Amino acid sequence: MISIIVGTVIGSGIFVKNQSLMRGTDSSLLCIIGWIIAGLVVLSMMLAFVEISSMSKIKGEQGTFKNWSNYLLGPKTSIFIGGYFTFVYFPLVLGSETIFATQEIFGLNKDIDWFVLWIGITLFSVVIISIAFLINTRWKKPGQVISASGIFVKLIPLFSVISIGFLVVVGISISDIDINHVFDPNDPINKGINNGFNFGSFGNILIILPGILFAFDGFLYANSMSNETKKKNTFKNAIIISMVLITLIYILFSLTSYMIADVEHDSDGNIIYDNFGITEILKRVFGKVIGTIMTVLIFISIIVVAFNYVTISMWAMADFSETDNLKDVNGTFIKRNKCGNPEKAGMRMFVFALISIFVFRIGDLILLLSIVFGKGGTNNISLYSASITSYGSDLYTATNFALYALIIIGALKNRLTKDYEVEKVRGFWFFSILSSLVMVFVVGYMMYDIIDAIVEPFFTSSGIGESFIVSINKIVFLIIYIGMIVWIFLFLSKDKKELTKDEKEYKDLIKFAYLNHVPFDEYSDYAIKGNSKKIKEANKKIENYKNTNSTSNVKK
Repeated sequence: MISIIVGTVIGSGIFVKNQSLMRGTDSSLLCIIGWIIAGLVVLSMMLAFVEISSMSKIKGEQGTFKNWSNYLLGPKTSIFIGGYFTFVYFPLVLGSETIFATQEIFGLNKDIDWFVLWIGITLFSVVIISIAFLINTRWKKPGQVISASGIFVKLIPLFSVISIGFLVVVGISISDIDINHVFDPNDPINKGINNGFNFGSFGNILIILPGILFAFDGFLYANSMSNETKKKNTFKNAIIISMVLITLIYILFSLTSYMIADVEHDSDGNIIYDNFGITEILKRVFGKVIGTIMTVLIFISIIVVAFNYVTISMWAMADFSETDNLKDVNGTFIKRNKCGNPEKAGMRMFVFALISIFVFRIGDLILLLSIVFGKGGTNNISLYSASITSYGSDLYTATNFALYALIIIGALKNRLTKDYEVEKVRGFWFFSILSSLVMVFVVGYMMYDIIDAIVEPFFTSSGIGESFIVSINKIVFLIIYIGMIVWIFLFLSKDKKELTKDEKEYKDLIKFAYLNHVPFDEYSDYAIKGNSKKIKEANKKIENYKNTNSTSNVKK
């Protein structure tokens, strides 16, 4: 259970967020404090969801976010949340993961022109997402092999960097690494990487928390395994051990990255954040050749995350149709192909993922143009090659955790009303209130920070600088993001015409095949709408298919 939780939660976030965390705080100490707080928040949420998921165990149902929200927040809210994850979150996470992956590869060349960088990342992202959907929709085994291998691939660079940090701490000299700047706020040479901590630093921690939580997102997939344990406390103990282990790994990796990073300042005395990217850190400590190999491994590990989300999104789309939350009269999104996948659902999600990539890349391009032509160039232009994408990932991560908190609030209400039976978890009130309050502060401060950066130039003599330009672009993307959520809400809220008798009979036929893993090709010639005799023949053929493909004939 520990290996499942650790393997599920540790993804791409630890590799792609460290640079932005340092840029948001200018302090290694605040980044480490952020990792600790995030670990405590996620641990609290997971323990709260142990009680929530027990509802499914008691009812004998599958433990899913949609089922929990249906009971605790009502069916309409549940449909909206399911729609958000299917049509907003999954496409955005697919788009951002592929962009992050290609950014690591193109980051190997620091001297690349900004426009060539933008074009390259965009094209490679489209190619990667196309291949991922092709493989995962048309076949099963290749995708499974890729997913399984990714668990080991991502651990190689992760523990290699941590090992280097251990060697440096025990006194073994590697390159020209000086660890004083990480621990000493008054280090005169590299002043700025550790500013210490004061009350005003709390806002900086809130700003970076969504980026840190991005590295923890996915824990609910591990929570769905809670019903599989034989002993009551097994999963709870596994959660505590796993989250302490994951948080420790993240802290060690982050700390080592900051120790290894070559701290440089530009002509204005600002830190050059490029050096805090994982690609530059790997090249510095391992050399160009091995560092490049390590970067490729990170690229592969992020791609594997994208592959996993392709599969999850495809089935989310199919399940949304199967539960009739999507009209889908012809059962298009639940028709299985010969390998048993809902291929049409996968193709529709592919279209949404492509749209997300272009939304992100257009946002990144506008920001790049604003910086280059608005300020006459910048020394840190590569920082903005996927800046809006990174901000977008922070947005949907904050939204996800806000929805998790909403479910937890529903569970708190259930504690009072006792509408649904649960297995009570000791400390539930504390875990629930702590995690929910933190998310209220995080979401509120994100909004405040953007507005403050826009208003400040008009009340100070600092003038319109990069922070103002970045904030304006973030506001535009935020409006687009909110628009997507509103569109989903309106789309799912509008009254849908009831299926006719023939349409319902036909859809039930497709559902029968979907739930019994029957490829549509096996009976498509018989599935004719409006002809009950033919539909009965199709049903009979499906039953025969099911019987002849029983466990005894599985090889055939």
